[in-house]
Amino acid sequence: ISASTIESIEPFQPPKDKRLSRRHYRPGFGLPVTIRVKPGPEGTIRGDFDPPRLSLVATAVLRFQVPGNEKPIRKFVGPLTRERAPAVLDLVEPLSVSGVHIGVAHPPVAADLSMPMLDMLEGMPKSGLEGFIMPFEGGVTEPRLEFLQPHVKGRIPVVFIHGLASDEGTWFDLINDLRACPFFQRYYEPWVYHYPTGASFLPASAMLRQSLRRIVKELDPDGEEKQLQNLVLIGHSMGGLHAKLQVVASGDHMWNAMATVPFDTVRMPQSVRAKIEPSLFFEPVTNVKRVVFIATPHQGSSLASLALGKIASLTVERPPELTAIHDQLVAENPGVLRPEFEEALPTTIQLLAPNSPLLEALYHLRPPCWVTIHNIIGVAHHTLRGERTDCVVSESSARHPGAISELDVKATHTGVHHKLTTIAEIERILRLHLVESGLRTVSR
Repeated sequence: ISASTIESIEPFQPPKDKRLSRRHYRPGFGLPVTIRVKPGPEGTIRGDFDPPRLSLVATAVLRFQVPGNEKPIRKFVGPLTRERAPAVLDLVEPLSVSGVHIGVAHPPVAADLSMPMLDMLEGMPKSGLEGFIMPFEGGVTEPRLEFLQPHVKGRIPVVFIHGLASDEGTWFDLINDLRACPFFQRYYEPWVYHYPTGASFLPASAMLRQSLRRIVKELDPDGEEKQLQNLVLIGHSMGGLHAKLQVVASGDHMWNAMATVPFDTVRMPQSVRAKIEPSLFFEPVTNVKRVVFIATPHQGSSLASLALGKIASLTVERPPELTAIHDQLVAENPGVLRPEFEEALPTTIQLLAPNSPLLEALYHLRPPCWVTIHNIIGVAHHTLRGERTDCVVSESSARHPGAISELDVKATHTGVHHKLTTIAEIERILRLHLVESGLRTVSR
């Protein structure tokens, strides 16, 4: 990166965070540091898609300059008679520079790959609960696609989408381990999607579609960068449903699940129509080529229908703007919305109920042939009926008929994406993606 974009250099270790299970450190020459990057100008890719704190890995290496015009007698006498030479402090990227030359020695460059991850976690607002109870209240609850490092041409973005009552910090454990893999460092870069999880499910998915299309168009306007035409999405829990909504065509199915008449016949101002149409009628994001579902409730969760789920649903504050649109729609078009949608907008808890019409409509939407699906399912326990479950999503609900691979992991719902078995499976899938996308000829 350019020196002008550096906000600060942090030489101290950030505090430990329970969201990071393992540290990845390489001993060697130099001092591992963290570089904090200045926010980009508003309206630019950097300004709109960098996280609140963007931290990068670096190593500070001190070297002393030796005068180049030294006389032979001075060289013969040795360094003790030399005048003091200026020292230069270099900032080295240890992911691309593995060693340094010190005379005849070639020691490795020290690296602490986990240090910037901890620094970003320290500066990240914990918005999981706030985004669940008060979605779309501004600030940390606004939907936002974020880069975890500046985009490098030739790398494939992997977009991580968190689940209900969670935030992007839940992915840092897995991303920390992936970043320690040389093949991931060379061929991939992580993006994360942050969104409010309590309500506005379809608008949050629409925002992700819009962001993915904008980024690719601005980074590669001529469509020449093949890596940006082969994005990978990884979604945990409800994040898997958001991932699916990026790769399917809605047709009239989502609207028909809510209403009894065609969308075009409903009376509403044009501004309102333009506001809600992208959430209900959409086409696949064509540059997404692979999706990984992790503990995703394709057919809902029984917990959403129980008393606990209903109580949790009552705590969710519905977005004022969308509530006003809903009320206006009902007032001007009585009987147009189905009974379960007429009283109020559904929360995501209600959406995840097994009998949810919207969830059923989404389940029957099928990704196009160019999208490859993988599935990872948590099976730590058994239900009272004997079915395997992760304590939130049953095995049958987590299954997806279009998956070409399926892995069962002995883990609970909130822990499945932290398991080493899951991380190894993600590595396998990403290696496979390199080969099948034609971006690498062998998968070693």
